[in-house]
Amino acid sequence: MSTRKPNHSSSNLISVASRLLSTKLQEGLIQKNLDITLEQWTLMYYLWEQDGVTQNELASHANKEKSTITRHLDALVKKHLISRESHPTDKRNKMIVLTEKGRSIKEEALESARKITNKAEKEISEKDIQIFKTVLSQMISNINEED
Repeated sequence: MSTRKPNHSSSNLISVASRLLSTKLQEGLIQKNLDITLEQWTLMYYLWEQDGVTQNELASHANKEKSTITRHLDALVKKHLISRESHPTDKRNKMIVLTEKGRSIKEEALESARKITNKAEKEISEKDIQIFKTVLSQMISNINEED
């Protein structure tokens, strides 16, 4: 029998929580027959917040490289959830725009996310949730700082 102590470091706890949240959200999307992956959901979420952005802007919001999100955007185009349209002032750039189908899945997808978030935050005070968000935001800033 192993006598290893559980790893309660902040990085391990964040990793475990992230993995659980991601898995549960993906399961929720599947249960609702929403044909999008978790990575695609993340991009759609930003587009639901601000439709009609460039790929660079979307990559920045998602904290991903432009090249990393290209294949996810290609898949979303094939699923008719987004389209790429000419930029009004910069012909080298394309605007990423939600289609009607992309807008139509918003509420079901967000409902899945709310359900998981509510479950995760159950029996935790609003004050503690705010502290948690502040601490996580600071950790992200600290990690993103240039050395």
